[in-house]
Amino acid sequence: MNKLLLTVVAALLMSAATAYAQSTGSSDVGAVELDLLVTILTGNIGLFLGLAVTIMGIIIFVKGDTGGAVFTVILGVLITMAPGVYNGLRFIACPIAEALGGQCGK
Repeated sequence: MNKLLLTVVAALLMSAATAYAQSTGSSDVGAVELDLLVTILTGNIGLFLGLAVTIMGIIIFVKGDTGGAVFTVILGVLITMAPGVYNGLRFIACPIAEALGGQCGK
C-alpha cells in the first residue's frame, strides 16, 4: 500500500510539473522548475500530503504493524514540517545570497 501511495503521489507531482512547464513561457533555463519547487515547498501541498501519510501510519498501527506505522508517522511529520523548514532556511539564506550579488527568486 505504501509503495502504491508513493507511486501515485510521484506521478501526480511529475504530471503537474510537466503541465506547468509547458504552460508558461519563461526564457530563463530552470526558472519554471525553480518556481514550481518553491510553490510546492511553501504551499499547502506538503501539509496535506504529510497529514495524509500520518493518518495512513495511524491506520497501519491500528492494523497491528508497529514498525511500519512508526516509520510512516515519522515520514508524515517530516513531510508536514518541510514547508516551514524551507521557509526558515530561505529567510536565513536570501540576505546572504543577495549580499554576495546573487538573486533569491520570489
